[in-house]
Formats: sequence, C-alpha cells, structure tokens
Amino acid sequence: MSGAIDIIILHNTDLFKKFIDYYIEFSKTGKVKVIKNEEKL
Repeated sequence: MSGAIDIIILHNTDLFKKFIDYYIEFSKTGKVKVIKNEEKL
C-alpha cells in the first residue's frame, strides 16, 4: 500500500495532489468530490 503513495509523491503533480486531497476527504467523510475536466493536466 505504501508503494502507491511513494509513486504519487514521486510524480508530485497538481493532479496527483488534488487526487490525494479528494481521496483523503472521501476516506474521512465518505463524500465524493468531482474533479472537473478543466482541472485535469
């Protein structure tokens, strides 16, 4: 499991950071945030 986190940290792009933020939010609250198309890199 830590391997996936390492890969994301290595990439360290805004999209990956955004994904992590949304994933953490989901794991805490169970609510899903939508990433809009214009936010993708």
